[in-house]
This record gives sequence, structure tokens and C-alpha cells, in this order.
Amino acid sequence: MDRNEILNTVAGVLKDRGTTHGPMAKVYTDAGESIALYMKHRYGVTIGVLADDVMEFLNCIKRARRNANPSEPDNYIDQVGYIALMAELSTGPVHNAKIPVAPAKTVLEPVEIEAALEQFVKDSLAPLPVDKSAKTKV
Repeated sequence: MDRNEILNTVAGVLKDRGTTHGPMAKVYTDAGESIALYMKHRYGVTIGVLADDVMEFLNCIKRARRNANPSEPDNYIDQVGYIALMAELSTGPVHNAKIPVAPAKTVLEPVEIEAALEQFVKDSLAPLPVDKSAKTKV
């Protein structure tokens, strides 16, 4: 693929991404919240993960895939797409796109979500009820 084909492909992929995946800022902000909560509960680390951090993580995955298989065009196309989304999120809506942009200082640790996740983890560790009416084959 030449550069024009790559850029045209990226443009096509990004054209309807909001319809397919939801509002960009909300999706990546929610993902950042999830990653921050995961890091706290898995490793005891409290960090804020911004929407552009999530895009950078995804870009890192594509970079690793590209290194493993440099001849796969999809790895390059997705990286260009993530860079374009990061730029759009960082600089605000472009070309009159109606994409809500989260403020750059939105660090995500809502207490309500944290409490719900803690309850979920606690419930997940509880033993499952035993169905005594089920017959067991010996």
C-alpha cells in the first residue's frame, strides 16, 4: 500500500467510528477509569489514566504487533488512526465534528465506581451456593 491508500483507508475507518463505537471522549475516558480501577485492585497502585493514555496503550499494542509482523498493513493503519484520534482529542473537535472532548485534567477515580468494584470483587470471591438437589454421578 502506498501512503495515499493508507491515509484513505484510515479516513474510511474513522469516518463512522462514533456511530460504531460511541462518542470517542466518553469511550476512552471510561476505559481510563476501568484501567485505573484495575491497577488499584490488582497492584495497589492509584493512578489517573486519561483518554489519551488509553489510546497510547492501544498504539503500543499495535506497535508490538507491527514488530512481530511488519508486513501486515492493518498494524500501520490502526497506528495512524490512534495518532489521529489522540490529536483530535487533544486539540478539540475538528471539521465541525460534534465529538465531546473531555478536559485534559479529567483524572478518573470516582468513589461510587470504586465502591461498586470493591463490592464486585468481594462478591466474586464468595463461595458459590451449592445446589443440593442436583444428583451427582459417582
